[in-house]
Amino acid sequence: MWSYENGKWLTYKPSIAETLTTMEDGKGYWVYMNAPDSLIVKGTETPPVSAGETPPSEPRRMYTFLTDNDWNLIGFKSVSAMTAGDYIDQYTFKTLKDNSLLWYYINSDNSYSDPLNKNANLKSGYGYWLLLK
Repeated sequence: MWSYENGKWLTYKPSIAETLTTMEDGKGYWVYMNAPDSLIVKGTETPPVSAGETPPSEPRRMYTFLTDNDWNLIGFKSVSAMTAGDYIDQYTFKTLKDNSLLWYYINSDNSYSDPLNKNANLKSGYGYWLLLK
């Protein structure tokens, strides 16, 4: 398993020295499996804020680790469809600007998606590469 933080890969593999020791809510993780299978992850959904509602207090804005002008590997916490712009705006102190870059890995093609804009719907179960500008 890998995570990316502050420009460095963190790894968890029992047979080697581990630099990834804790999984954190909202961060993205790249999981390698020896064979196709389902990976069941348990947690609690953070519901989106509807128009006119007051957002819950911290730790709702869990993406305090996001850095500008550097790559961030983030998770998508919602099980409901949400645009990239709304998600970043609601869960961070950042704004997804037009010159920011966002995409995800497509395992079946061993490739990356086309860059996503702030109006693209994010998918539950995916991690996303985000470069905030």
